[in-house]
Amino acid sequence: GLFTQALGDRDEFLIEDANKQAATTREQLLAIKATDAAYAERMDELAALWDRYVERSGTAVAGMIAGDGDMEAFQALAAEKQAAFESVRNALAQLAKDSEASSHAAIAGATARSRAAMRVGLAIVLVLSLLAVVAVVLVDAAIRHPIERLDQAIAEVARGNFSVRVEAEGRDAISAMCH
Repeated sequence: GLFTQALGDRDEFLIEDANKQAATTREQLLAIKATDAAYAERMDELAALWDRYVERSGTAVAGMIAGDGDMEAFQALAAEKQAAFESVRNALAQLAKDSEASSHAAIAGATARSRAAMRVGLAIVLVLSLLAVVAVVLVDAAIRHPIERLDQAIAEVARGNFSVRVEAEGRDAISAMCH
């Protein structure tokens, strides 16, 4: 596509423009390489395919503009140019498929890790809840048990048994009332 523009007017400046556009495309391919090391080798291969396409296209167009060569040679160059273009297109299509598969794999991995983190978080919440329940039961027993003993002693005194004694086990307010 880049070089066929040059055929219409037989203007060599259009070939220079096509070469500049081809160089820009090559730079863009290599920029992908710089941003993702996983694709470095493939981008080098793709750039080489692109260079082959550009070289074949440039040779074909320059020969046609100059009027050099015969039709059979131009047809052979056109076939080589088309094959080079198909190679670039197929490599780009495969790269897109692989990139999509890589993205899906990354998303699946991130999803799995987030689910695992959620399960760990849920387990931590359950363990902390269980510890809180145990703490509440222990504190309740520590407070309620002395009060119940004191309540039983008061009930005995109310029935006339003044010999009841409640042993004080601590130094808190309830233990002080038992004295």
